[in-house]
Amino acid sequence: MSTTKLDVGMISATGTASASTVLKGNGTWGSGGGWEFVSGATASGTAAVEFTGMASGYDYQVQAYDIVPASDNKDLYLQYGTGSTPTYQTSGYAYVVGGIVNTTKTAESSTSASQVRLLGQGGGTASNESYAISVTILNPADTGAETVFFGQGGGKTQGAEMLSQDIIGLRTTDEAVTAVKIYFSSSTNIATGKFFFYKRPNA
Repeated sequence: MSTTKLDVGMISATGTASASTVLKGNGTWGSGGGWEFVSGATASGTAAVEFTGMASGYDYQVQAYDIVPASDNKDLYLQYGTGSTPTYQTSGYAYVVGGIVNTTKTAESSTSASQVRLLGQGGGTASNESYAISVTILNPADTGAETVFFGQGGGKTQGAEMLSQDIIGLRTTDEAVTAVKIYFSSSTNIATGKFFFYKRPNA
């Protein structure tokens, strides 16, 4: 069976053909709609991991694993940044996080926190104690609504217990969010951690 190679320049379509676009059924080149890798970071004695440049028209996602604090029993936090600098906001967060520690149900919440606690148990430094998270931030550029995120996380706690939790959180201000920061409590460095930042079109 013979085949014919068709050059993209011969296709009648609007938009621009590139390595990051696909030809849609409506005759336009555009994003395929799935998650697209933006950037990554490897923490090693790092104060915080920051992802910036969140733009209009996208949802964003942070995935990370092998997250370990530099000292034992430290909480993993998230804050939003606003503006081009950005400025990380230190008030007005609301969240609930809960799930299972070993076989015990656990949950906590706040409606007026200075940051979001991503997991309800402190991270540990012993062998095999580490956390993994996946956090999706919905339409952070929307100035007419609170920027909501949801996600999951878990691993082995500082007490050598297995942890699995879900979380949903927001900041109780209608504003555009341009950045996200993940860090440990008490100014504790992130000893190790592999972080990945993705985006997808939301329109």
